[in-house]
Amino acid sequence: MGKNKIIGIISFLIIVIVIILFSKFFVNTNNVQHMKEISSLDANNIKNIKKLLNFDIRHILKGKENILFIDKLQNAYTYMNNDIVKMETEEFNVTLKSSYGIEEYSFYKAVVQDDIFIFPEDWHNIRLKFIPVSEENKWYVATDLCISEINADDLSITQLTSDKFNGKEFSEIEVETVQRDFKGYLLWIDEVLISPDNKFIIYSTNRDGKIASEKSIWKINLETKSEEEIIEPFIGESGIRGFLTNDVILQGRSCLINISNSKKINIDAKDDVVVDVKNGKIFYSDKDLDSLIIYDVDETNGELVEIMRKEIDIFPDFKFSNDGNKMITNIKTNNQKEDVIIYDLKNNDVHFLSEFIQINSGDIIESMSTLWLNEDVVIIKIINDNDFDYNYIDETNKRYIIFDTRSFEVV
Repeated sequence: MGKNKIIGIISFLIIVIVIILFSKFFVNTNNVQHMKEISSLDANNIKNIKKLLNFDIRHILKGKENILFIDKLQNAYTYMNNDIVKMETEEFNVTLKSSYGIEEYSFYKAVVQDDIFIFPEDWHNIRLKFIPVSEENKWYVATDLCISEINADDLSITQLTSDKFNGKEFSEIEVETVQRDFKGYLLWIDEVLISPDNKFIIYSTNRDGKIASEKSIWKINLETKSEEEIIEPFIGESGIRGFLTNDVILQGRSCLINISNSKKINIDAKDDVVVDVKNGKIFYSDKDLDSLIIYDVDETNGELVEIMRKEIDIFPDFKFSNDGNKMITNIKTNNQKEDVIIYDLKNNDVHFLSEFIQINSGDIIESMSTLWLNEDVVIIKIINDNDFDYNYIDETNKRYIIFDTRSFEVV
């Protein structure tokens, strides 16, 4: 065998070994990445998520690199070194104007490596709307009189809505409104929503109405920090139901508004009640909430295409995954047992949790504790209490389900 031939064989074997090693690395990388996708944690073993279930987690904030889990007592945790770690938090106060006067609200700040997180005390029970854009480290708050941004670095407050309209101070407008319409003299800001791409906040207000019952719709450009009116004052139910797309909102139950050019398109919603709006779809029910109807919406002409209709009692508390492509909500079946509907908006696929796990008589699905870990995996809390009382729920018999909506398996 010649020298060149031997060198050729050795080179070929080296190439084969490199390919094999690369393939193994690639497969292992994919496996680790898959586990990250399942858990939304820097972990390669999903069983570690179950440690969170001991803390009754109520909120999840996602930073650029880390995740913060907040329990019902405002304790904060993160996932670090393959373990759940309780984080130190700094308490601070935010002063905001509201119809109750100048009020102070307690907030907490937690720092996890390069990520900064902010969250309010008693998140569910405050007279304040908190709008976190945690992956971009942006934090917005709204009272019934103003919308502001919190700077996470120095904890300063920047008010985004103006205290003036047509050159007049808010106090002057209020006095004039009282004189015109004493019964409805209060000025307000309401229906505050952020666009799916986090570029705009919209809200309704009566500050520029000729009478107190007139309201208009405004938007705030979060890049320029400027606001502008998109719908002039009108009388009637404003009802900003949500964003259909980044640029189109649903007003009331039958009017689409493009927030870029104020163009209106009417849709035929009949007498259905709007439950939610998401990703080009409108979720309706009838007046008794004993059906769920989902329409695809053509934002250019308002055409509705019915894609699902289920005769079930629904709870109008939809929980959407982070990208808005999946939704779950509590329902009540014909035999009055609770269940969870799992809906894939992208593929128009519908399933019930009871198809995959046993749901017993007396089981209560606690929607407040329902949390999406990522786009596909959700935590569902189930309490068994046959003597159910809205004023007191016995949590002695409770269990948590970590459910993967791709494989329809309990993790």
